Parts: sequence; C-alpha cells; structure tokens
Amino acid sequence: MDRQQVREAVASEVRAEAARQRASQSTIALLLGTSTGTVSRKMRATYGFDIDELCALASAWDVPVVNFLCAVRDLNPEPAD
Repeated sequence: MDRQQVREAVASEVRAEAARQRASQSTIALLLGTSTGTVSRKMRATYGFDIDELCALASAWDVPVVNFLCAVRDLNPEPAD
C-alpha cells in the first residue's frame, strides 16, 4: 500500500461521513480552520488529512476517529492462516 492509496481511502471515508452529516466543504473548512480550496484538495486526496484534522472532524460529527481509518486497514488485509 502506498501513501496515495492511504490518502484516497481516508478521503473516501471523510466524504462518506460528510455526506451523512450533510456537511459542505465550506463547513468543513470552518471546522478545520482552512480554506475551501484546501478542503477540496484533501477530499480529492491531492493532499492528505492529518490526524489533528481527522480528530476535529470526528469530534464535530460525534463519530470515532477510527472510522476514517478502517478503509486503510482494508487495503492491507491480514494474511490468511
């Protein structure tokens, strides 16, 4: 698994939760203290979300931060016995 795959998996989970929360990119930008352009690049996985940003989103949306990381685990499943 490479870093781009990780960014894409995390961004996918953030997009899914943002849709469930009905949160716009401008709302996310306010939560993270950044621009909507930066949020757009993070949502497209051009840039990666950092752990502080994921924690801020998890707190605002009242979800476990690990929800954003589960897809990363699925990229590299445990080997079968």
